[in-house]
Amino acid sequence: RRPPAAAPMAPKRGGEKPAAEGRSGAPKRGGKKPAAEGDAGGKEIHQEGLPEGWKAIEKVYQTGSHKGKVYVRFSSDKHTGICSVRKAIELQAADTGKDPAQALADYDAAKKAAADAKKAQRESRGLLEGRKKVEAVEFFRAKFGKLDGATVCKLPGWRGESKLLENCGQICARYYSPTDEKYSLINQIEAFFGFKMMNGEDDQVPDIEAARALVEDDGKGKKVNTARASESVKEEFSYVNAPKKRKQDVVRVARIEDYRASKDLQMIPLLRDDSEAALADTPDPEEVLAAAEDIHRQLVERGFDVDTELLYMTPARHCRVPNVRMINAVGGIYFRQAETFSGRPYYQHVRLLGPDGAGLACSGNYISWSPHFKHWKIGNLDEGKAGLAICRSDVEAVTDADQPWMLYEPPPEEDRSDEETEDADDAD
Repeated sequence: RRPPAAAPMAPKRGGEKPAAEGRSGAPKRGGKKPAAEGDAGGKEIHQEGLPEGWKAIEKVYQTGSHKGKVYVRFSSDKHTGICSVRKAIELQAADTGKDPAQALADYDAAKKAAADAKKAQRESRGLLEGRKKVEAVEFFRAKFGKLDGATVCKLPGWRGESKLLENCGQICARYYSPTDEKYSLINQIEAFFGFKMMNGEDDQVPDIEAARALVEDDGKGKKVNTARASESVKEEFSYVNAPKKRKQDVVRVARIEDYRASKDLQMIPLLRDDSEAALADTPDPEEVLAAAEDIHRQLVERGFDVDTELLYMTPARHCRVPNVRMINAVGGIYFRQAETFSGRPYYQHVRLLGPDGAGLACSGNYISWSPHFKHWKIGNLDEGKAGLAICRSDVEAVTDADQPWMLYEPPPEEDRSDEETEDADDAD
């Protein structure tokens, strides 16, 4: 996205309390509990890994900005309103005199074992991924060459059928093994056979050459694939997958205690007499100064005022800096927009475009004043989004701020996996 010519479009001004910005967080937790769907208890559901004696209760927001969204809470005879399975396991262990750390380790090990078993079961069906699939297909083709649908339909016990796709008018084929395992792609079948061959199970692979010998042609040299013959084209496949459960919308709630002051994130005004000295302890100060001059020149050429301010948010000094990814996400050069936002100056992230720096590109990160939270933030202009970083200094110009910049550093995601369910309407 290139910078606007002097007068940017009016930013969207949301009226709701902040929700999450990507992975970066959302508004603080409110004091109200959302109403349950139906009765006050909600609907009990099964939750894998939940300790004995605990319940998982599914509820739905009835009011507010999250109306209609589903959330889950866990409870026992002693505890209510618990947001994650891990926290429930930890509390249960403490209540029963067991080591919480060991209980969580056992839970993680069980999850990994279940995932490994599921992966092994998929691989046994030839549903491989990545390099494993490529190797299995190549192993099969090295001995038998490339497989085709006509040959698959002649393998003992195998069959195929097709479905006419109404939107595009094409015919989509599907193939079934003797055990009714379904395959939508020929290379999945090649991987299935190749994987068995790689594991020394050649006796489990049918006679490919004998099947090829049974394939007929249409008199014009083209193989006849019975899966695509008119009598095999159906309105729907024989086996239809159950509809996938829609992934719940997740809105993470950001609280003020999720932010940590960072000495590595500093704001430095550019194109001033003292800018060079201020940049002395930052990485590549000469490159920053050169980029600032080039960016300023191109902004002026696009119609911005010659006095347009540039600010520099320092990136991480090295990869071992805490929260290095977040620091680098907000780091870089920002230019002041021609208008104001919430009555105060605001700045947009900008960088030189291409190896020769012949153009400019802007990101969706802004430095702006949040009138609701009464702090400066770096992130989306929408008041419905929390900041990636904030500065709790109530000054007219961000360059006059006397408080440190604080980065969003929430606890591990799994420990707060359901915090989006708190009502944000009372966030302060």
